[in-house]
Amino acid sequence: MAALYSSGLISPIPFSFEPTTIRIGVTGHRTLQNPDRICASVFRILTTLDERLAGTPHHYQVISALADGADRLVAHAVLGWKVQHQPTSDSLNPTLELVLPMPEEIYYGTFQNKSPVTSAEEFRALAARASRQTLVPPPTEASGMPPAEIYRDKRYRDLAYKRAGELVVENCDILISVWDGKPAAGIGGTADAVNHARARGTSLVWIHSSTAKINWPGRGDDFLSQLDALAEYNADSRSDASISQEVAKRLSCLVDYATIASFPAQTLAPLQLAILPHFVKASSLAAKNQEAYFRWGIIGYACAAGSVATAAYLSILGHTLSHYWFLLEVFLLLVALGSGYSLKHFRWQHNWIDYRYLAERLRATCFLYAAGVKFEPPPEFPDLLISWLPHGWMTIALRELWRTLPPSNTVSSLSANKAQVQSLARFLFKAWIDHQQTYYEHAARTNHRKNEQLELLSLLILGATVAIALTHSFAREELMKKIFGANGDHWLSMLAVSLPAVVSAVASVIVYMHFRRNAERYESMGHYLKGVGEDLLKAAGLSHDSDREPDLLKIQAIVEDADHAMAHEHEGWRTVFGVRLPGPG
Repeated sequence: MAALYSSGLISPIPFSFEPTTIRIGVTGHRTLQNPDRICASVFRILTTLDERLAGTPHHYQVISALADGADRLVAHAVLGWKVQHQPTSDSLNPTLELVLPMPEEIYYGTFQNKSPVTSAEEFRALAARASRQTLVPPPTEASGMPPAEIYRDKRYRDLAYKRAGELVVENCDILISVWDGKPAAGIGGTADAVNHARARGTSLVWIHSSTAKINWPGRGDDFLSQLDALAEYNADSRSDASISQEVAKRLSCLVDYATIASFPAQTLAPLQLAILPHFVKASSLAAKNQEAYFRWGIIGYACAAGSVATAAYLSILGHTLSHYWFLLEVFLLLVALGSGYSLKHFRWQHNWIDYRYLAERLRATCFLYAAGVKFEPPPEFPDLLISWLPHGWMTIALRELWRTLPPSNTVSSLSANKAQVQSLARFLFKAWIDHQQTYYEHAARTNHRKNEQLELLSLLILGATVAIALTHSFAREELMKKIFGANGDHWLSMLAVSLPAVVSAVASVIVYMHFRRNAERYESMGHYLKGVGEDLLKAAGLSHDSDREPDLLKIQAIVEDADHAMAHEHEGWRTVFGVRLPGPG
């Protein structure tokens, strides 16, 4: 470990967050009746966003076509905004992304101001501040035509506006629309962009173009709720010292794997500050919330079964007891109800699955970076669309963390060197694929064993219930008293009523914890990763039956496919645990 410190690969680190970019799209009318009131509404929206992200360094990026009216008004407001309660920093200054529906010189002619020259100058001044410009390509049916002729046709011009509005929606986190609420008069109007945002589930804040009234989204999974989740994650304090120690341990492990594989360990140094601290924190929070979720769920089921047993006991023997004993049943019922309320109120299940997903995506990011594969959000799989747990804030976090990493030099330095490509493949195989395969196979066995143990317990209790019922039905009263005492009949009656409730509680725990389903999922992933490992070694020319030259592009494609498959498994927990089940929670 001392050698690692002296090499500069490990150093004491503070746990801090990089600024988060909030991308604000804008659509709206060109002619506004109350621009000052609308501008004040935009300021109120930005103030609200600042409050929702009070604990998270952030800055805004406005995405706009910079047409007359709402486009420029919102752009001016955002670019002039200084995030409240944050130190001034160049990295936190607002930025602009320009989406051009048509070439600039043609676009000028569409401005509707009384003084087009002034409008064009305002546009150029704003456009000069854009960090990025995107030009909407002309319609395919107009290919080959001169641009001036294309956009002279109103049909093509409207299609360009429509596509520009769609690009704004598709690239923003939250859309501010300055709109009168009426249907679009033609193709490409504000209503089209609003409808596109609603169809995509993009968070939409509507400012009425006449009254300047703000209409906030009413859904619980919109982008604003994602900001709350991100702020909650950021606000959860972890010990900087413990994080630094765990980061050092994780990096030491990666360096050891790299050394064994003859892979250049300095390639991994950027992970120490950009990725590993967040991985450690997300893993810790996931374990903490998972433990609370399972503990209180099991307590709830146990108390529900206990209340049934107490009721049976009191109904049979209660005449000999103080009436205060009946408070025990009330207490157990209240604990069961409190368990369900706690699970909902503290969102342990929600946070556990979100943090686990984030941690596993961060783990994969380490190896994507080593392989020179750029992080991209995984594709949306149709079997996961029923999930009710939002995950947009994690995409924001991953996007921003990846942005802090320096460019990986894997492609340029390894593409022409056989030995180095093979060292990369060995590192990826041992540190990631083989390691994850071992984890999945162990987890599958563990879940199978726990499921079998609980099923056996259920059968034993059920068998005892049947035996008690038969004894109660056919044994003579004299024999019952001789074996079980004077109150033996009462005890057997109580057990006959209580044990089925215990069986139900155990069965509920089996369903609640999804042992069998998770065992099958883990088993499947273990089998898949075994094949991935074999393909990876073949692509690197390292398998016993392969004499091929190492193919870096093939290795990267395998890594990307494996990442998508593991993302699918991690996201799949949302459908396993994300469906609201009967009982606690």
